[in-house]
Amino acid sequence: MNTTLEEVKKVFVDILDGRMTREEADRLDPIQDIQVLAPMKKGPIGTENLNQVLQQALNPQEDVVFHGAYRFSPGDKVMQIRNNYTKEVYNGDIGQITKIDREEQIHIIWCSRKYGVQMAFRRL
Repeated sequence: MNTTLEEVKKVFVDILDGRMTREEADRLDPIQDIQVLAPMKKGPIGTENLNQVLQQALNPQEDVVFHGAYRFSPGDKVMQIRNNYTKEVYNGDIGQITKIDREEQIHIIWCSRKYGVQMAFRRL
């Protein structure tokens, strides 16, 4: 079976955006219970591209801020990829964007700590 990379991306989106029954979906917390792992960062099935595809399918918002090539909007799931000892947020911590201050920072609730942290755009 020769599966194209586009077909793989479509399956990810379909699974997370409609192939579950309503009862199954109601039992899941999309921030806590769903995690997509990818074997690489770049390329059609790398984390950078999959994040964009899934973000557009699962959290299509008009309230969007771009920082470099990355798109941020309230409701997005985020992962810290560097330790930030000052904010007490560490590599691998999962959070959800709750608010975006267009001038300077985003507000994130970190799941493991249940408290909010403001992160300056220059720190993203």
